[in-house]
Amino acid sequence: IGTNGSFLVTEGSGYVFSYAVESSGGIGKMVSKINTSLYTGSKCGTSEFVNTGSGEFDHTGKYVYISLGTLSEACELVQTYAVSKTGELTFQGKTDADNWWTDRPVVTGNNEFAESLSSHNGITCCNFTAFSRESSTGVLNVIKATETDPTPNPSSDEALVPVTDPSPDPT
Repeated sequence: IGTNGSFLVTEGSGYVFSYAVESSGGIGKMVSKINTSLYTGSKCGTSEFVNTGSGEFDHTGKYVYISLGTLSEACELVQTYAVSKTGELTFQGKTDADNWWTDRPVVTGNNEFAESLSSHNGITCCNFTAFSRESSTGVLNVIKATETDPTPNPSSDEALVPVTDPSPDPT
């Protein structure tokens, strides 16, 4: 998932892990391990069923978002975990996403919103989900939003460029 400078947070096999970052920059001991299936939204399975990199920090480094999904039913959601000053992970809440195959949410530079694109087997396609962010808990909430792709010039190579996953905006 990434680092907030003090802790490295990773995910796998239905767990989220927090490791201390040593003063030398090395990865230190595990500080926290949390089982995503023990919290609201576990019916959607684990992060194993969505794309690699299904987690994302907000720009404050205080909250981590984990996309969960299952192949067997229409179920996609985002769980929010707080990262304390000691690296402990705490479940904050969840939101149901509107779309199957929701990728990790990407938080806007002002930490007020996030967005996610849908993808399947590594191909970005289909749907766009927008979220507002609760400032007190970091929890994401789905909001109504639409997007319209520009119409490329059919005679240009631009029409053949695949859509890629957006990068977080550091500003």
